Amino acid sequence: MRKLLLFLSLLFGGAAAAQPLVCTEPGTVLEYAQYDESGRLTGYTRSTVLSCGPDSLGRTQVMTRSEALDTLRNPVTMEVNGRRQAVVTTERTEVRTSEMVTQLGAMFEELLTATLSSEEQSKLVFSVEGDEYTVPFALETKRRLPDLKFALRFAAEGRSLKMRIGVSDRQVLGRRRIETPAGVFEAVGLSEKVSFGFFVIRVSMRQQTWYVPGLGVVREEEQTRSGKTEGWSELVSVTRP
Repeated sequence: MRKLLLFLSLLFGGAAAAQPLVCTEPGTVLEYAQYDESGRLTGYTRSTVLSCGPDSLGRTQVMTRSEALDTLRNPVTMEVNGRRQAVVTTERTEVRTSEMVTQLGAMFEELLTATLSSEEQSKLVFSVEGDEYTVPFALETKRRLPDLKFALRFAAEGRSLKMRIGVSDRQVLGRRRIETPAGVFEAVGLSEKVSFGFFVIRVSMRQQTWYVPGLGVVREEEQTRSGKTEGWSELVSVTRP
């Protein structure tokens, strides 16, 4: 996603393991293309790093705004309160000493804000419980990470719905040369099985994510249980401020 090739000689040097697996430079714009299982382009996502700094508790937070675009790079819109508006969400990642944590609660709250009217939001109570979604900076080959379990709870007008999410079989895939329209990167991969369950319905898929330290995700694939690729996204450009 950008002209970052000059960084490659440094990314896996002695200090590489200490680098977060996310871009922390405000103003950087990363654009991703999404494809379906047949390789057909289905749209883009434009992510802009808004800020990186300590919160009120002194924890480093990276704020990123993501905007959905169609295949012509026009904003994807939906109707909210009788008006068409762009589908934009804000993601928060906490960067710790040796790992990063995706703030799932904040992410889903932003999604609800973007898709529900103010009246619908006022009637809905939302909460997240369970483990944190963490990824360590040092992803050693064949390392297995702990399973994670968390749940999303929605309540409105006396009724509630609980969605259970499990992340299991978390395996580090090692380093690989990943070619993208944005350039060629030496990346490290993480494979995970993600399961969603509510009522009697349960859906699972395997996800492979390839990270470049100091930059973030350069490729992501979704696979069936049998290993068939159902879709993927890849970095197509990186623009620095």
